[in-house]
Amino acid sequence: GILSSAKQQGLLLLLGFPFDRYYSSAAQPSQTLDPSSPDGQALRARIREEFRVYVTRMCGSSQVLGFVAGNEVPLNYGAKFLGSPRDFYTLLTELAAIPTSVCGRFLPVTTTMSDADLNDIDVPALGTDDATSSLAFWSVNVFRGCTMGTIFSQFAARSTKPLLVSEFGIDAYHQATGREDEDAQSVCLGRLWNEIHANATATTPRTIGGLVFSSHDEYWKAGNPNRQDPGGFPNSAFPDGMMNEEYWGMLSVAPSATGGVD
Repeated sequence: GILSSAKQQGLLLLLGFPFDRYYSSAAQPSQTLDPSSPDGQALRARIREEFRVYVTRMCGSSQVLGFVAGNEVPLNYGAKFLGSPRDFYTLLTELAAIPTSVCGRFLPVTTTMSDADLNDIDVPALGTDDATSSLAFWSVNVFRGCTMGTIFSQFAARSTKPLLVSEFGIDAYHQATGREDEDAQSVCLGRLWNEIHANATATTPRTIGGLVFSSHDEYWKAGNPNRQDPGGFPNSAFPDGMMNEEYWGMLSVAPSATGGVD
């Protein structure tokens, strides 16, 4: 399993707990996390119990650093749940207490947020101010091209908690030339790493580090899942103005000598 593999490789893990399965699949959401409604209370209880079972199964391993509850849940929240993002943020505070209580040691809980929702942090009405939120640190996915921009000063103005850059990177496909440019991708990643390192090692650190998105190319994100296709989303901060979803990997995918995938 993943824990034994991580131990063999000397890897430490932040284990994800996806929220996707709790989203409404209909065009109009019917699910809610509102703690004042019976349906919201029931769904919150279900999530707490499923998280508790997951944590209990995983926390015996010394490779586990903590848990990530949901990825970019507040982004387009109205398409996922009825109610307010506050419902999700208050649920996070409840989830944050579970690992320590069931594992007998402190294991932090965070959630990965979209850069677009950075302003949700330090809003008492949402339960995201330092005095209310029980998250050990905040995690933000940052895609601002070949620079981190002002993310560190923006975050520092909102919270005294640590910041993890939970996703950063750039794709290798150049929209204008219609081909991969791995050298340009490498240069850009180097610049981003240097900015994160400088802010992590500053006299007053502004981040605890970052995670490159992603380790390998992901063929299933656009077009035919059996081949690598361009396709994605416009982003004016990127050198070619486009985020091509299947070309983010530091490693490419190739057939192995035995017919599998390397």
